[in-house]
Amino acid sequence: TDACGNVAVAVSRTATWTVVTNPVIANSGQTINLNGNPSSLPTCATLDNPLFGGLVTASNECGNVPVTCEAGPITIVGCSFSQVFTFTAEACGLSNIGTNTRTFTWTNCGSIGDFVWSDNNNNGIQDAGEPGIAGVTVTLSGCGLSLTTTTSATGAYLFSNLPPCSYTITFSTLIGYAASPANQGVNDTIDSDAVGGVVTVTLGFGENNLTVDAGFYALALEGCTLGYWKEHTNRWCGTYKTCDRFGDVFISAPASLANLTLLQALNLGGGGIYNLARQAVAALLNTCSGEVSYAGYGDDPLLVIAAVNLAYSTGGNAPGILGSKLDGFNNSGCPLGGTSATNASNCTALRVSINAKVYPNPFSRNFKIEVETIKTEDLQVKVYDMLGKLIDSNVLKVSDINTYEIGENYPTGIYNIIVTQGTEVKTLRVIKR
Repeated sequence: TDACGNVAVAVSRTATWTVVTNPVIANSGQTINLNGNPSSLPTCATLDNPLFGGLVTASNECGNVPVTCEAGPITIVGCSFSQVFTFTAEACGLSNIGTNTRTFTWTNCGSIGDFVWSDNNNNGIQDAGEPGIAGVTVTLSGCGLSLTTTTSATGAYLFSNLPPCSYTITFSTLIGYAASPANQGVNDTIDSDAVGGVVTVTLGFGENNLTVDAGFYALALEGCTLGYWKEHTNRWCGTYKTCDRFGDVFISAPASLANLTLLQALNLGGGGIYNLARQAVAALLNTCSGEVSYAGYGDDPLLVIAAVNLAYSTGGNAPGILGSKLDGFNNSGCPLGGTSATNASNCTALRVSINAKVYPNPFSRNFKIEVETIKTEDLQVKVYDMLGKLIDSNVLKVSDINTYEIGENYPTGIYNIIVTQGTEVKTLRVIKR
């Protein structure tokens, strides 16, 4: 009671409020893969489409609240794409904000391919009846990529999943063939695009260029038969003699053949390793002849030697396959003639040969070649791998050969070394561990 006698009465006031938390954004936070080359891409306006994940909602103590959407930039890595959409929800006009995202990924890769064919009439255009060529090596390079494939049985090839770039496509030229003229006619789908077996192709995002073709025509070259070389020993080149040991020329020859002379090998019968032996001698003589434009290995007998050594080393059906191939080359048409036939030995004088060996063999770092010769002519040293690829080539003076060291940068494998001095040839083999 106060001084006036008023009695105080207790009163109360109740206050209520709601604790508002950040809105929760539903149906978000996922990554959706649109796969390759999608027909359409999402936008903020189309995100409610089930293909793009469906409607995004948000709520908190205020109930459902509106959601705003912002599309981020498209990020590109190679031919892979991604885009992030960010969602924001504001509750009750207050500062409580919720955020989440939805990420989309897809690819937009391109491809290059088509056809390698036998251009029988050498007009650079795919005419009816001209077949594809199987087994041609095709290489693609550019933008850090280096891809290799081979043509199918029908001559087709394809490089896929390619990002946009300017690519170089290289078609290997088969032995006995040459590249057709390029860009003939007005129809790009049936011409030969490769100039000398090489073409540059610029590819955009998702572009599929399936018109990159290459034509090759068979060269009208020559090759004399086994019978010709057996009956015309006077037409053999000076490098090889009838009495040369087959195993000294073809060092991978089986023991049953190694001690035969070249003339004896030329007269062998039978198939498999025996057919290869006689065809190899004829091919050797065709390539070393200055009068024969050989259909098989040009004018380089060392390529014949490398191919034959590889076939004998591989074994199985490899000798038979190469023997049949050389048989075709040796029957391409012989330009020689007009001389009397003779099968007499052309070893009438004692032949001076060089002696050579490699050491250490096997080697782990490098090796030396030791040569004994009474001649003063320079020595040519060529090294081939077992696929017949030339690895090293040098011309050395006789006084320098015994200090010559090679092999340090060679990969592990087996190598054929051919030492030539004038008309004398010595073939050796070395192994790198």
